Amino acid sequence: MPDRPKPTVLLRSRHATAFPDPSRERLSVDRPDPEVLERVEDAQLWAPRDDRFARLPEIIGAMPALRSLSIGAGSAEPSLITRAEPGGFPETLEELRLLEESGRILVWPELALPRLRSLTVLGRLRVDPDMLPNLEHLAVVPDCALRDLPQLLRLPLRGLELLRLPVGGEIFEALAGRPLERLALVSGTKLASLDGIAALPGLASLRLKNLSGLADISALRALAELTRLDIQYCRRTTGRTSCARGRIVTGRARREDAPAGPLSAPRAAPVRRRGRRARRCSAARSPRGAPTARS
Repeated sequence: MPDRPKPTVLLRSRHATAFPDPSRERLSVDRPDPEVLERVEDAQLWAPRDDRFARLPEIIGAMPALRSLSIGAGSAEPSLITRAEPGGFPETLEELRLLEESGRILVWPELALPRLRSLTVLGRLRVDPDMLPNLEHLAVVPDCALRDLPQLLRLPLRGLELLRLPVGGEIFEALAGRPLERLALVSGTKLASLDGIAALPGLASLRLKNLSGLADISALRALAELTRLDIQYCRRTTGRTSCARGRIVTGRARREDAPAGPLSAPRAAPVRRRGRRARRCSAARSPRGAPTARS
């Protein structure tokens, strides 16, 4: 499978030489090239931390082919999205990745994005489901008591990534009966087993990453539709089980080219230990395995 092209970098002309990768295509938001503006489908908004964007550049709303936009960590003020107005994003936008971890709750403004299919937020989110009527995939950090989750589950989600898991088996009670096909649980210490996951019978893909307390995953036997299981940095995991069909990925990297076939009981791939400090899960740090801007 060919690599996805790297996004075009949107930046101010005064920072044209400051972006660390000189090979990337760039588009100045204050002096845009009309030909580039018309054809860009995938973009990354970037600025140095000492000169961040306070508002969305106007040219973003004028990019007729734009389908995916990442706002890099340190590139924008936390209020950038809450200040966005109708027309700030193009109607073609299908994927939005907000990679700034501000520690604040993102309260989505009165801004409808009817074509948005995928949203990543490295923090908590509150949103009126009517603003994102076709959102299928959400990556978000839940609050400690899962109070935000019921409202988020009113979105028409088929995929959910919880980028810092604050609870144990209660998560499956909170998600019970939802028509999820893809689930990712990342960075947590309280989940000891997957007991209760049978409440999500439609799961076809499951990713478990950096769950230091997870030991028993034998409950996966109840998931007849599961075709992809990705386990990374879960060093205590036992009870790896066979599933009806599909494939398993273990260890550090996801292997998209792994041959299809029955999920037998593979041995856990060795994972390089990086020292005590690197193994800790801390709520004050970005969750390990959280999305980053493609660079």
